[in-house]
Amino acid sequence: MQPLICMDEASVQLLDHLYKPIKMQPGQDQKEDYHYTREGSCLFMFFDPNAGWRRVSNRDHGLLATLRERSRE
Repeated sequence: MQPLICMDEASVQLLDHLYKPIKMQPGQDQKEDYHYTREGSCLFMFFDPNAGWRRVSNRDHGLLATLRERSRE
């Protein structure tokens, strides 16, 4: 059986808290700061449905750089 490598790309903005949120207390809402750090903007999934494996990664750069990176693995 020949390997079948598939790729899917999705553009999303992944964010993380710069400061930890203050948890909810009885009678008070959770408090969050509006500052954030970017954790990537592109999700890539490479998968082989016949072998049952998949790899997911997030990157700040686009498709061509990720394809060059992943093709070496």
